[in-house]
Amino acid sequence: MEIFDLGTLENGVPYQVMELLEGQTLAARLKDEGPLPIDDALDVAEQMLSALDVAHARGIVHRDLKPDNVFLVNRETGTLAKLLDFGISKTIGDETLSLTKTGMVVGTPYYLAPEQARGEPIDHRVDVWAMGVLLYEALTGRLPFRAENYNKLIVLILTTRPLAPRELRPAIPQEIEDVILAAMSHDREGRYAGARGMLRALRAARGRVSATSDAGLRSEPPMTIDEEDPEDDPTEISDMFARSTAAQRRRD
Repeated sequence: MEIFDLGTLENGVPYQVMELLEGQTLAARLKDEGPLPIDDALDVAEQMLSALDVAHARGIVHRDLKPDNVFLVNRETGTLAKLLDFGISKTIGDETLSLTKTGMVVGTPYYLAPEQARGEPIDHRVDVWAMGVLLYEALTGRLPFRAENYNKLIVLILTTRPLAPRELRPAIPQEIEDVILAAMSHDREGRYAGARGMLRALRAARGRVSATSDAGLRSEPPMTIDEEDPEDDPTEISDMFARSTAAQRRRD
């Protein structure tokens, strides 16, 4: 989000002037419309990765990528995706980059990379993992890891592999699925080193697909998905996570 001006009012209150965004978050769109058309999801992912690449080049790790922090602005030229909320970002080299001061995990639980969930030192690859989860969700309408409570969710993230995206949506090209699964490698050495690597891989995959099936992606009928399982309540788990984090902060 662009900031146009900073200053202090006569009464000493600081202010900043930011751009006015009109549209909706990716989370809202997924809730209202379900999975995005494949090309739309890939367009959003490329824009997000481009923004992340700028941050990563400056040594910044976002640490909280999720659909709520992606704002979609409708423009005549297409949808513009804005990356929001760097409130818990950290800079590489910061001694607190381990995400904790006393082992406290920071981030939204559904998008936590395994090392992030364990409270270990992190680097740009936690954002790569989260981008894999975000693209998985945008294309399938489902979170790759779902559970009935926070603790079970973390166990799933640490010990299991999600259902392959093409099993939920066969129209997803194999090349795109390969990028998603590489981004979500449990071994961070198997992931892209940063946003730039994932962006290059995604663009190359789209190029290969476009040579053979671009028209098919654009003409794919709207996708419908089954309702979420009753026990899978993202709001409840996120609330539990927030309460746990707040309690840890009080103890600190």
